[in-house]
Amino acid sequence: MRRTLVWMMLGVSQLVTAQVLPADSVKVLEGVLNTGARYRMEMPVAWNGRALLYSRGYSSSINDNIRVSPGLEREQLLAQGYALVASNYAKPGWSLEEAVPDQLAVMSAFEAQFGKPQQVIAWGSSMGGLISLALLEQYPQKFDAGIALCASASGTLGMMNTALDGAWVFSTLIKTDVPLPSMLRQTGAADQSERAAWKRAVEDAQSTPLGRARLALAASVSHIHPWSLGRTHPASNDITATQLGMKENFLAGVLLPRDDQEKRAGGNFSWNQSVRYDHALSQSGRLAFVKQLYQQAGASLDDDLEALARAPRVVADEAALNYMAKNYVPSGQMQKPFLLMQTVSDPMTLPEFTEDYKRTAEAAGRGAWVRTTYVDRVGHCNFTPQEVLASLQAVQTKLSQSEWRTSPSDMNQWAGSNTFVVNTPPALNRACSVGPRGCDGKTK
Repeated sequence: MRRTLVWMMLGVSQLVTAQVLPADSVKVLEGVLNTGARYRMEMPVAWNGRALLYSRGYSSSINDNIRVSPGLEREQLLAQGYALVASNYAKPGWSLEEAVPDQLAVMSAFEAQFGKPQQVIAWGSSMGGLISLALLEQYPQKFDAGIALCASASGTLGMMNTALDGAWVFSTLIKTDVPLPSMLRQTGAADQSERAAWKRAVEDAQSTPLGRARLALAASVSHIHPWSLGRTHPASNDITATQLGMKENFLAGVLLPRDDQEKRAGGNFSWNQSVRYDHALSQSGRLAFVKQLYQQAGASLDDDLEALARAPRVVADEAALNYMAKNYVPSGQMQKPFLLMQTVSDPMTLPEFTEDYKRTAEAAGRGAWVRTTYVDRVGHCNFTPQEVLASLQAVQTKLSQSEWRTSPSDMNQWAGSNTFVVNTPPALNRACSVGPRGCDGKTK
């Protein structure tokens, strides 16, 4: 391992509370792994023997500043004596293949420098939450617990198939020239042009009653939530507001960047050849809502569902599918306490993904190790520092008392809020695991 060590005093950055750490109370160790991944360790002088290994989310660059915590709670964590550890991975993009060994390597570097911690918790945000799941599933002996925040917890295939469903239904029924997401690029002028075409197509559809109904159908099969940023949560019987919110969240949910993943995998890894969209709509819980919109448009929902059943489907490349299954589809084989936290409306990493992991663990006989908790808010990774700290408190309570305390009342007490609520999303239409349930629709 090649290491470049830089010791420096830590100045005050963004504060969570009025408490300010003394300038000499924390030291920073920065280095470079032999993979080329940069890392950062922040060690409080009054170390409590515990280390938090943070995994960041998806990024098109590895040159950004290395984050060692999910948000602005860093100062509080250091004041409590936690050592904060993270790497920026050796490659950008959907870097599960590189991130897992890089995160293990940085913990080895930490132990070489400071000794073995009494406790190690792996946690991460968005894609980093999936990385944390992979670390705990594959290397349970190296960690005491884990936390996934706003995570793509259903894994790569379930997430990308869900996005494909909404985009495919929309483009098939609207019959526009917009490319399917498998053709979208991550950056550059071409990507911007394609996304602009999708935006125009969605706005055009929204301008007619039938277009609005078809948008609602496409959004429903992809579990797009009706609560969008800048708006209040629509009432369940407010058809107009519900459809508008789903329209506003639609592109964020279905136009996930794929070019980096397809380059890594060597082809398209998403498919829908065996999907019954009438069943998907029914399972989404929005069948009656979509029917009402079709009735308002004077059109036949059954006709559109039959058209979808007859339409040519997308077939995955087998080698690409296998690569993405390896990097990474969870098995649910959890052996340590693991908490997943999500907002009730996240247009990118859906609440259904969070609940899907819990169901995967239960199917694998490991449900006792896993809990989910939900914040009554809209947005991707939109948590307060106090809510993030409450997730850590819940895991520490499980470790110290051998019982889970993750009810909304417990979480709100620890966060000093009233934001945690009961939430049970519907089952994910495109659930895909390497555990007992397998991948719905996968063909060999």
